[in-house]
Amino acid sequence: GNFELVRISEDRITAEELEVIIKEIMDAARYEDDAFVEVSGYTASVVQLGDMRIAICRPPFSDGIEITVVRPIAKLTLDDYKLSEKLKQRFSGRVDGVLIAGPPGSGKSTFAASVAEFFEAKGKIVKTMESPRDLQVKPEITQYAKLKGSFENTADMLLLVRPDYTV
Repeated sequence: GNFELVRISEDRITAEELEVIIKEIMDAARYEDDAFVEVSGYTASVVQLGDMRIAICRPPFSDGIEITVVRPIAKLTLDDYKLSEKLKQRFSGRVDGVLIAGPPGSGKSTFAASVAEFFEAKGKIVKTMESPRDLQVKPEITQYAKLKGSFENTADMLLLVRPDYTV
């Protein structure tokens, strides 16, 4: 839950200036190797640019033009968490399912990435289903988005791929 808002200017930015920034972001998403458009639309877009998730909102979806950039502030392993020995043993054996719940900013995604990398390090095939695809995981873990707009379609694909674990 530790975050910081960063003021980039003392002057109020204009809609025209925001549109220039949006164009630069979308151009980067097309041409940079570590970037892609996760959600594409004029009124709402999500771009993953390196480790930054960029949400772009315009009316009528939002009441004004807005660009929000979020980047991860922590990368942890399971060893960084103070897990009980019983839970550690449970992760080392057969794991049938783990539910991670909590409010925004509480570390759910960070913990999920730690779990995914724990299983990958044990030689397991791990895939993720997420929107946007922004878990900070090793390249060996494939991150899936909605297939044809639906996680149901993604789940169908995962049944064919047959990973050991899906996060």
